This record gives sequence, C-alpha cells and structure tokens, in this order.
Amino acid sequence: MLMRTLAGRLTLLWAVLSALLLAGAGCLSMCYRGSLLFPALLALGWGATLVCGYLTSRWLTAPLTPLLADLPPGAAVETPLPSDELGRLVAAVRAQQAELARVRVDQHQLNAILDSLPVPIFYRDLAGHYLGVNRAYENYLGRDRAALIGKSVFEIFPPEIAQIYYRADRELQLNGGVQQYENQIVHADGASRDVIFYKASFLSSEGVLAGVVGTLLDITDRKQMETLLAEQKEFSENLVQNLAVPAFVLNQQHEVIIWNRACEELTGLAADQVIGTRRQWAGFYLEENPTQADLVLDADYREADNRYNPLWFRSTLIPGGMHGEGWGRNCYGLDGYLLFSSAPVKNSSGEVIAAIQTVEDITARKQSEDQLRTLSLAVEQSPSMVIITDTAGTIEYVNHKFVEVTGYSSAEAVGQNPRLLKSGNTPDELYQELWEAVSAGREWRGEFQNKKKNGELYREQAMVAPVHDDRGVISHFIALKEDVTERQALEEALRHAQKMESLGTLTGGVAHDFNNILTAIIGYANLIQMNSGSGDLNAKFSAQVVASAEKAAVLTRGLLAYSKNQAMHPNHLNLNDIVQRVDRLLSRVLGEGITVSTTLNPEPLRLFADTAHLEQVLMNLAVNARDAMPGGGTLSIRTEEVQVDAEFVRLHGFGRRGRFALLSVADNGIGLDQATRERIFEPFFTTHGLGGRPGLGLSIVHGIVEQHKGFIEVESAPGKGSNFRIYLPLTQPVVPRLVQAAPRKSGGGKTVLLVEDNPEVRAIIGEVLRSEQYQVLEAGDSEEALRRFSRHSGEVSLLLVDVIMPGKGGLDLYREIRMLDPRVRVLFMSGYSEDYIRSQGMFTKDFNFISKPLAPADLLNRVHDVLDAA
Repeated sequence: MLMRTLAGRLTLLWAVLSALLLAGAGCLSMCYRGSLLFPALLALGWGATLVCGYLTSRWLTAPLTPLLADLPPGAAVETPLPSDELGRLVAAVRAQQAELARVRVDQHQLNAILDSLPVPIFYRDLAGHYLGVNRAYENYLGRDRAALIGKSVFEIFPPEIAQIYYRADRELQLNGGVQQYENQIVHADGASRDVIFYKASFLSSEGVLAGVVGTLLDITDRKQMETLLAEQKEFSENLVQNLAVPAFVLNQQHEVIIWNRACEELTGLAADQVIGTRRQWAGFYLEENPTQADLVLDADYREADNRYNPLWFRSTLIPGGMHGEGWGRNCYGLDGYLLFSSAPVKNSSGEVIAAIQTVEDITARKQSEDQLRTLSLAVEQSPSMVIITDTAGTIEYVNHKFVEVTGYSSAEAVGQNPRLLKSGNTPDELYQELWEAVSAGREWRGEFQNKKKNGELYREQAMVAPVHDDRGVISHFIALKEDVTERQALEEALRHAQKMESLGTLTGGVAHDFNNILTAIIGYANLIQMNSGSGDLNAKFSAQVVASAEKAAVLTRGLLAYSKNQAMHPNHLNLNDIVQRVDRLLSRVLGEGITVSTTLNPEPLRLFADTAHLEQVLMNLAVNARDAMPGGGTLSIRTEEVQVDAEFVRLHGFGRRGRFALLSVADNGIGLDQATRERIFEPFFTTHGLGGRPGLGLSIVHGIVEQHKGFIEVESAPGKGSNFRIYLPLTQPVVPRLVQAAPRKSGGGKTVLLVEDNPEVRAIIGEVLRSEQYQVLEAGDSEEALRRFSRHSGEVSLLLVDVIMPGKGGLDLYREIRMLDPRVRVLFMSGYSEDYIRSQGMFTKDFNFISKPLAPADLLNRVHDVLDAA
C-alpha cells in the first residue's frame, strides 16, 4: 500500500511537471511570434525547477513501474490530495490540463469548420505573417498551409501585390471595422484572378489587437461579364448612334436616352435638347402627342387606333412592335411624309425596359406612289406598254400598246412569261438584277433589246415595280415599257450631227486662218514672179512656192468639204487623182495596224464629179473597213475601167449599159452576214451597238453614188471580209480651150478701201492693188474703215472687205457705208468657203465674193469685174 501510495504521488508529481511543460509548449506554439510564453515563465521563476522535476520524476518512477503492473490498464489512481502546498499545486495543474484539452478540442472543431467552408479564409498577425488558412485557401493558392503559416505576404506573393496587401492590413489595423477592396491574386493555375477581399481585425484573449482575418471572393468571371456587357452596351449605343436612319430610344420613364445624329438632322433638334426629357414629340408634331415608342412602352394599342388609325399597324415580325406613316413637320418648318417603326426592348426576364423608334422620310417615294396610282387609272390608254405579272412572273395583263408594239395579242401573251420577248442580246445578269430588286420590294429601271413576234429587234426602256396588297405583301409585279428604238437612233444621229457640226466649225476656223496665211504666201510669191525676169532663179523658185501653196489651198478646201455637207460642185477630174490624194491621208486615219494597198488603172478615168464628195466616199469606206478589222489587216483600193452590158445588168440586177469607172474598196475583216448586207445602206443602221457610230457613213456613200448617176454593191460573208464596188459613169476627155489672156486693165487711180484684220494679208493685198495703179486706203477693223471713209468721202470706188472680223463684220460695215454713199461697190472676201458664208445666213441674195487664198491675178481680175459692172 505504501509503495502504491508512493508511486501514486510520484506519478502525480510527474503529471504536474509534464502538464506544465506541455502547457508551455502549447503557449509557445500559439504565441510563436507574440512572445507570450517566455515572459510568463520568467514571471513564474521556476522553469528550471520544472525541467529538473521532469527528469527526477522519470528517475523516481522508473523503478516503481513493475510494482504497478498489477493495475488494470487505464485504471485511475484516486489518490486523495493533501491539503498542503503540494496538493494545491497538483490541483492547479489538473485544472490547466483540463483547460488545455478543451482548447485543443475547440481548436480542432474550429479548424474542421473552417476547412468545410467553400470560401478561402486566412488570418495573419500584425506583421503580415500567416497564422492559419483553411483548405479552400490552400486549394485556391495551390499551396499547403504548412508552406504558408509563419511566412509573410512578401514571402508568398510578388512584391507589388504583397505591398498592396500589407498596406491594406495596416490601414485596417489603424481604422478598424470591416475592409473591402478589389485586387488581383495569383491563382493555383498561375493566372492572375480578380477578387474582392473582405477583412476584419481580431483581438487576443487579453483584448489586444492581434491580427487580421479575411476571406476572398473570386470575381474574375463577373468582371469579364461586366466588361462584355459594357462592350455590348457601348456597341449597341454606337450602332443606334451611327444608323443612317433617324432613331431614338426611350427608357421606362418615357425619357429620351438616345437621340442619334440622323434624328438630329431630320428633326432639327440636337441630342442635348431632348436627352433626359420627354420632349421626343417635338421633333415630329407641333403640339405634344405620344410617339409610337411611348405607345409601345405602354402597349397602348387602343390609343394608337384612336390617334393614328388607319396609318399604323402592328409589326408582323417583332412582337409588340408598330409601324406607321404620316405627314410631319420638323423644327425647320419642313413638311415630310414619314415612315415610323417602333419595337420594345426587353431584358432576359421578358420585361419591357425601353423602346426604340426609327423614322424615315419617304416623301419622294410617297409622291412616286401617288403618281403611279394616278397613272394606273388610265393604264389601258397609256402610251407606254404595261405588263402585270404574278410573283412567279406569269403574265396576267398587257395593255393595247404592248399588243401594238410586240405583235402578240393579249390572248397570246397572258399565261406566258415575259421571256417570250427575249432576243438573247441582253445579259442574263441584267434579268437577275431585276428579279432581285422587285422580289425585295424595290423598283427597277433598265433597258432591254427584245424581239417582236415577227423577229424584228427593238430597244425598250422598262420600269418594273412590285405591287403590294393591303397587308403589304408583294402580290404582283408591274412593268411600264417604252419602245425607244427610233428615239435612240435619232438621238445618236443628232449627237453625230452635232459632232460633225463642231468638227466643221473647227475645220472652217482652221481653214480660214490657214487661207489667210496662204494668201500672203501666194501673193508675195506672185509679186516676186512679176518683178523677175523669165530666166531669173527667183521666178523659178517663186513659181514652186505658188504651186505648193495652191496644193495646200486644195487640201484646205478638201478638209472643209469633207466635214461639211455642201452642195455638189462637179467638175471634170481623174478618179486616180482622187484615190492618190486620199491615200496620203489614210495612214493617219487608219492607224499602224492596217496596211493600204492601192492599184490604179493605167489610163486616167475621166469623171464629171464632185471632188470633195468622192473623197468623202473613199474616207467613209476606209473608216468602215478599219472598224471591221479590229486586229489589223489589209485595205485594198483598186480602180479600173469596165463595160456594163445587158448580161451584166441581168446577172447583177442593177446598172445600165455603158462605160464605167469601177472603184473597189476591200478589207479582210470580220465580214457581214446576209441580214446585215440587206440593210447595210439604211440610214441609222449600225453594227456598232449603242454608243458607237450612228450608221450614217454607208448611207451617205450610197446617196453620193446615186447623186453621181452610179451604183454600188457589196460582196461579203462572215469571216471572209467585205468588198464594196462602186460604178461611176465615165465621160469623154475634155480638151482644154486655149483662151488668150486679156490684157490686164490698170486701176486708173481708183480708190479701194481695203478692210482686213490680218496685217500680213492686208499688206500683200495692198501691194498687189498698188502694183496696178489703185489708190489703197487700209483699215484693220470696221471702226477704222468708217473713219478713213469719212475723211475721203466721195473718193472711194470699191470696198474690199473681209466678211468675218472681230467686232463689226464686213456686211454691217458695207451697210453703213452704203448709207453714206450708195455708189460704192463692194467685194467680200473670206477664208471660209462661199457655201459656209451662205449657210450662216449672212447674205440673202447674190453678192460679189472671192475665197482666200487669193492669187494676185484672180484678185485683180475680180476687182476689175466688180468695178466694170458699175
């Protein structure tokens, strides 16, 4: 019993010492950084005693272990505590052990609770060292708590993030309360995540601030969604703002939240005048009225009926939407016919949170519809063709004009497709474009080349439009067509005539100026001849100058005749000379890709014909051949003499017996088919299509040949080239009569008033006249001429004046001088041809005229003739 009691006391002593040691260790663990254990042990002053007691208890109880072997395992040894100091110490130790055991249980339960929570939780001391974390925090960071506890935020996170955490902890320690802020944290996957921290400070058991405890909420997905929603909101607002169609948006309170730029332009109201207000009506009405968007917000269809019926209807595409139309007036005071469309804007729950309305000015379309409606009342009597089809394109109606133009009766056309008029010459893309437009409810305008019932081709302009029923659905298509074949031909002919007129004017101007120059050249060269001996080289050289100048004058007259349709002035000529002269021009007309081969009859081919007209025939045929050889080729021109007899007339079906000059113009181009050959000489017939030449060239050739009592035929086949053969009647060679030149009469001192704006021409004419003893008064314009005439009143016998001058022309000058002295004779001169002067209406009766360039002898003879006639 003694030993058992002794062992019990020793065991009790060991237990006390052990408990103190364990308590110290527990305090050391819990207050590792707080320095709570060591001050307590120092305060007690018996730490060494505890250590020695522990060692002593182990030494004392070891021998007693066998003595206690008979005790059952776990049996409590109830030993009465003495009432002395040792007993009280043992009681205190037992109480401490019980408290430690309870704390351990509580701490275990707390850790289990924290680990069961799905949100990450952490707590740190005042220096930012981790005291503990739950399992969710471990998983979020991807780190074991053993790697976190005891370490500061600077050892765990990047410096810039750790600094933010540390400053936030310090701010919380200073200010207290609950702290909330957003920041980023490195997730277990290595990515930075957006989180919200919720933190609070906690106190020790002594009521002293001990650290911070917190949790975090991952808001990365929410932030991304917020960003996406913000971008979508911005996109939607920008979309509405940049619509070409005027639009505005109302919120649930019927306040304007968007008023786009197009709406500003239409209404005259700036966005800042209406946004945040309920003044949306001011853009469309003179007084306050609910807009469609207001009615859509309230789903008030009865009010819509009361105010806008029948000009509105519910949308068939958008539930709760409306469409309508009507007249409105904007802030500029301008009326317009407007098309309104409105729709509700709903959230994910289906609740209407806003309404959008678009407004389109369709005034022009409305007017077009009214006009079309008016025209449809008289569709049967319309001067245009009218076709109505169903939506599949089957003809249901044609008017009388359609029957008249196409040759198809109404019975033949109804039930057919408009393609029965197709010629194959209109691109398929044009038909595709037409159907896409009208099927989409749009009007289409264009042009076709179609074919009549008899096969004849014609051009038509068409306007095709959809016809809507009362519900706005396309039920039919209507086409208004006009035959423009003749009109286009006339327009093209007019354009060509205007072009030729412009060319003639230009050529005439050039000829006028050039003839003035030639007048000076020919005049001075003749003066040199007149003042040189027969054997003088100057006479020889000047004769060559005169000859060359006269050739230039012929060329000028030829160009003028080609560009102007002048009256026929036939004379005796050699066809070979005409061909050679035109041949020199063809290289510039045809270009480098075409070779010209000319074969002339060995003997002259004498004709009585108009030189300019024959040149035009050759030029027109050459240009026609050039167009038939787009890739280049050979143009062959040949002249020969042929005898037309009865057999020829029988075989060819044209002609008359006699001797003819045959002019052949052949090319190796694309050739002509039979249908084209039959119409080749018709006016306005062309193979060049619209935009090409108007088809007058060959008809002019045909007319000139007939005018010369000749005939023309063409031989051609596709791919074989073409050969135009022209037969012109030959004449007997004319033996020129030798007329002895009459002796030139002297001017006898008569006075000539010379009026010419070109100084060089005026000088040479003056010299020529003075050489024949004329007194010459020179003037550069009409005003100067009147002054000189007044100073020499009664002296002037002849007015030699240029027709066309700057300022007052020659005719007006002559009229004024005749009023001063009716005895004065006049001789007009001009670089323009006599035909051109007559065509301008300057003279209504015969007048004395001489064309430039002027040869001195011709001029003097003409002056003598006019004066002698007086």
